[in-house]
Amino acid sequence: MKRITCAMFALTFVISSCGNGAQRNSSEVVVKSGSNSIFSVKVGDCTNSDLREAADKLNLVPCDKPHALEAYSIVASTATTYPGADALQIFAEQTCIDKFFGYVGVELSQSILYYTYVYPSVTSWNNKSDRSVVCFIYKATEPLLMTSVRGSKL
Repeated sequence: MKRITCAMFALTFVISSCGNGAQRNSSEVVVKSGSNSIFSVKVGDCTNSDLREAADKLNLVPCDKPHALEAYSIVASTATTYPGADALQIFAEQTCIDKFFGYVGVELSQSILYYTYVYPSVTSWNNKSDRSVVCFIYKATEPLLMTSVRGSKL
C-alpha cells in the first residue's frame, strides 16, 4: 500500500515566501503565489511547502507552476472532543484513500502518485476549532508536478 505519514515526509527543497497571501481568481483558483493559513486551503490548491505537524502556513502556487503537493480532499472529523493523534491518523488514512480515486480517476494502487495529509493538533482543535484532515497528492520522483492531477489518471 502506498502511504506516508507527515512525520516521515520531508521535501528536499527550500521554500521562500514574501509573506503576502496567494491571489485567487473569481473561480477561487490560485493565480499568484503567496503564503496562506493552512485553514484557508481549498481542494485543488497546490503548494511547495514542507508539511509538518505544527504547520500553520502554506506557500500556495498556481497548479500550472512546478509544485510538490496538491490538496485533493478536506474532510472534517465528527468527533466532539479531541480524539487523539492515533485516531485522527486512522481517520486521515481512510479518508485520503477513499477520496483518491474520485480526484485522480484511478485507484491508489494503480497510480504513480502518493498521498500524505495533515490533521488537527490538540492545540488547533481546542483553540481554532480545527476539525479538518487535508489530503495532499505528491509524486515521489522528480520532476515535480507541472499541472493539476485532477482527473489525470496518473
